[in-house]
Formats: sequence, structure tokens, C-alpha cells
Amino acid sequence: MEAGATRIHGKTLEDLASKPKFAAVARELLDYVRGAELIIHNADFDVEFLDMELGRAGLGRLADHVARVSDSLAFARELHPGARTRSMPCASATSSTTRIAPCTGRSSTPACWPSATSP
Repeated sequence: MEAGATRIHGKTLEDLASKPKFAAVARELLDYVRGAELIIHNADFDVEFLDMELGRAGLGRLADHVARVSDSLAFARELHPGARTRSMPCASATSSTTRIAPCTGRSSTPACWPSATSP
């Protein structure tokens, strides 16, 4: 795993060594998201990887299983044209969202996290 990837998500090869391979959990993931609208920040990037792994597992593409994929980055660009940053935390802090569950334990812009802690 590249050092740059570890800096982004905080995971190392050692962290992942005991975890199941994607193909082993892919059906469970698809059962969980089947028919749903997924809202993904920078969706094109993540969907490309998911489609590749789903294809390797013989399970088609993500679009075959979900109702829709919406990109919160595209939404942030529309909502705040010209903004210096459109990270998920900053997009959340400047919208009506008061709490988000980040996909990693790290934020590149911790100052942008919303201060509200109520659900």
C-alpha cells in the first residue's frame, strides 16, 4: 500500500492483513445497500473501485444493485461555487447537516467539522 493512501485513510497493510477480502463480504454489502440511494463524496472515484471489485467477484456493477448514486461533492460544488475546499466535513458544516459519520478516523480539515453534537 502506498504511503499516500495510508496518510488519507490511516490504514496500513498490517491493519488489513487479518481482514476479509472484498469478494468474501461483497454479497453482504450488496444486500445492505440493495435498492438504496447511496450518497458518496467524490462518488466517481469510489464507484470506479467498487465496480472493479464487484466485477472481479462476478457481481456486476454497483448500479446494478442500488437505486441511485448521488455525489455530495457535486452537490457541494453547486451549493458553494468557488469555495476553496469542498471536503465532506466542510460541506456538512456549511449546510443544514449537523452531524456526519466520516469514512475514516481522520479529517484533512478538522476545523471544518460542525460543532453540533446532537443527532
